[in-house]
Amino acid sequence: MRFKHDQKTAMRLHPSGCLAAGVALLLGAAVALGQGTFQNLNFERATIILNPSNRFYPYAAYATNAVPGWKFFGGIGYPDILYNDVALGSPCISIHDANDQYGFTPIQGQYSVYLQRFGGYVAIAQTGRLPSNAQSLTFWSYFTGFEVTFAGQVLPYISIGTGPNYTIYGGDISAFAGQTGELRFSGNGFLDNIQFSTQPIPEPGVSNLSALGALLLGWRVLRRPRFQRVPNFCCSECASHIPVSIGSPRRRIAERFRWASCAG
Repeated sequence: MRFKHDQKTAMRLHPSGCLAAGVALLLGAAVALGQGTFQNLNFERATIILNPSNRFYPYAAYATNAVPGWKFFGGIGYPDILYNDVALGSPCISIHDANDQYGFTPIQGQYSVYLQRFGGYVAIAQTGRLPSNAQSLTFWSYFTGFEVTFAGQVLPYISIGTGPNYTIYGGDISAFAGQTGELRFSGNGFLDNIQFSTQPIPEPGVSNLSALGALLLGWRVLRRPRFQRVPNFCCSECASHIPVSIGSPRRRIAERFRWASCAG
C-alpha cells in the first residue's frame, strides 16, 4: 500500500473567548440565511460507493456520489476521490469519515474533505448564486493552506475562532452578494462547514489588540542594542578622529576597520 498518514494527529487548538460572541452570532446568521443555490457545503450528502476498477481500490470512491454538487481538479485518484486514505507525497483529494484507518475524524458531522497539495495543484469548486444579503463566508479547517476565490477573485480570510481540533476562518464576500460565480478552494488542508452569513466578519477584540501591542513592544525592546554601536570606519586614519582614549575598547575596534575605499 503506497499511502500512509504522515500527520498522526491534528494539533489541538484551544478555544478563544475574545471572539466567541461574534462568531456565534455569525454562524447563527448563516443558519438563518440559507446558502443561495449552493449545496452540500458541509459534505454531509456523501454516498460512498467504491470503484473496484480504480487502482487504489478499496480506497477510491466515485466522486459524483461522494461529493455531490462539487467538481474537483487534480489528485492521483482522479476522476474518483480517495476514501479514508491519504497520499504519500502525491497531490490528492480525499473524503473521510469515522472509519478512517489513520485516525482522522471529521471536523463536524459524518464527513470532511481533505485537499493534499504536495507540490501539485488540487482544488474543489462549485458554481452557484450567493444569497443577496450575504456579508461573509466562513469555513472550518485544520492543516490550512487554502486559496479561496469567487468568480476568479481571491477572497482574503482571517481566523475568527477555534474548536476542539479546528480553526474557524472568515472572509468578506459582500461585494459579490447576489451574484453567480464559481466558489473554489485550492491548496492544502481539511475542509468542512462552509457557510454564507448576513453578519460581517467580527473585528479583533480589545484583548487581542492589547496582546498584539505588548508583543510588538517586547520585540522592539529585544531588538534594541545593549551597547552603543561603533561606526564603521574605512581605515585607521579615519579611526584616529574618534574622541576616545588610546587603548580603549572602542578605539581598538575602530582601528580594525581598514577599507580600500577610504579616500584619505
